[in-house]
Amino acid sequence: MTRQFLLLATLRGAKLGLAVVSLILYGRLFGIGLQMDAWVFASGVVAAAGMLVWGPVNEIARSRFLRHATHDNFAAAAQGATQLLRFTTLGSALIAFLLWFAGPWLLRALYSGELPDGELLVLRVFTLMLPSLVLGQILSLGVAYLNCCDVIYAPEWIGVGAALASLSSVPALAPMLGIYAIVAAHYINLMLSVGFVLALLLKRRFLGGPWSRHTNSSVRDYLEFSAPLYLSYGAGQANGLLEKALASSTGTGVLTSVNYASQIKSTLQAVLTSVLFSLAVPRLTQATSAGTGWPAFAIAWREVQRVVLLYLLVVLPPVWGGADLITTVLFGTARVGVDQMDLVASLIRYYLVALVPVALYLVHGAALLAQQKGRSYAVSGVVAQMISAACCLALLRTYGPQMFPLALLVSHGVVAVAMARAVGPSRQLWAELIGWLVVLALAGTLMRVLANWALIYIESPVVALMLIAGVHGAVVGAGLLWHKLRWMRHV
Repeated sequence: MTRQFLLLATLRGAKLGLAVVSLILYGRLFGIGLQMDAWVFASGVVAAAGMLVWGPVNEIARSRFLRHATHDNFAAAAQGATQLLRFTTLGSALIAFLLWFAGPWLLRALYSGELPDGELLVLRVFTLMLPSLVLGQILSLGVAYLNCCDVIYAPEWIGVGAALASLSSVPALAPMLGIYAIVAAHYINLMLSVGFVLALLLKRRFLGGPWSRHTNSSVRDYLEFSAPLYLSYGAGQANGLLEKALASSTGTGVLTSVNYASQIKSTLQAVLTSVLFSLAVPRLTQATSAGTGWPAFAIAWREVQRVVLLYLLVVLPPVWGGADLITTVLFGTARVGVDQMDLVASLIRYYLVALVPVALYLVHGAALLAQQKGRSYAVSGVVAQMISAACCLALLRTYGPQMFPLALLVSHGVVAVAMARAVGPSRQLWAELIGWLVVLALAGTLMRVLANWALIYIESPVVALMLIAGVHGAVVGAGLLWHKLRWMRHV
């Protein structure tokens, strides 16, 4: 069990590392400007369309497949899953055609760039990205079905290998293709991944069998079961499109700056989400079903929050303090102005502060899921998106691009409080949280002071970041050791 966990954690860490490398690569090759704005906007619209239509289906695909395999048999479940794959693939092709037809009108309504060439470039990238709807959907469902067949590591290895191949192609293609090199690399990644995943599915008796009335009912079952999730998915994707539209209206390069900063936040959040929903939800569910009542669940809930806050204490202060150094590493010698780099660094800090209420939102969401209150979790997500959208629409002109992370902070902070009350009595959690927030603020301030010193006296930003991470790691390690010794003394 330990070996399997370490292998899976290593693979996921490698994928997150490649995500960081891609940020650095794109930053150094393309900097901040119209080309990256076009890529971020067009690819974001296409991805939002795919998530809006098939996201709920993909989310419940694993649980419904396992249910069909248990109640019927594996062959019937595989046949139904195959028909769902065919249905969603054809549906994705139809959606891509409709978006191609409506693309000029849709982008004219959403994109508000100032430069005259911007809309044309966005439309070209958008059109080139449309076929990825089909490949992406095949990949999502294919990996889900492989996981149900206990094929866990092969898709991860495939993802890492395909990402490496696509990233390696970008520097070679960029001089010839410009921003279209990222589009080409995206398809290299998708085609390699889809090819290997389909081969693995064929070995496990998927992708065969004619369409029948039974399989038609299986597809209907997947769609009906996923229907309640469309409200939260719709709110999330609509809010994402709104943010992109508003960012494009504030000036060339702002959309790219917001994307770079939010990607750093998302990379840290991905680790948190993975741990919470793979380890915390089962632990909390076990505490709920053990029959020991509220005290046992409250203890497990508090332990989950402590682990999450400890993770934030480890990662947030050095990244928050070293944001200026991170932007220097990110863009290197690219032609990026000082004002643009300052904006990215500022946005990174704001997004990291917003990660605290987002983390609490995820903790309390895991508790609600463990209590079988999935509807409350879904409604909370919709409310959070509505508050965020309202904040951006009302205050963007006052606060500028910083309003995007501020809206995230306010919306998820308010909803996290309401979710905690829905879970149960939470006074002890909030009392502990105040102490953790004080420690986080002090650690972040110290790392900012150290980073300002490093900017003056250390020439290499990479060495400066390593120094900050090392000092912070030593302090946190010493604090944990002191806490453990103190605990052993009282046992």
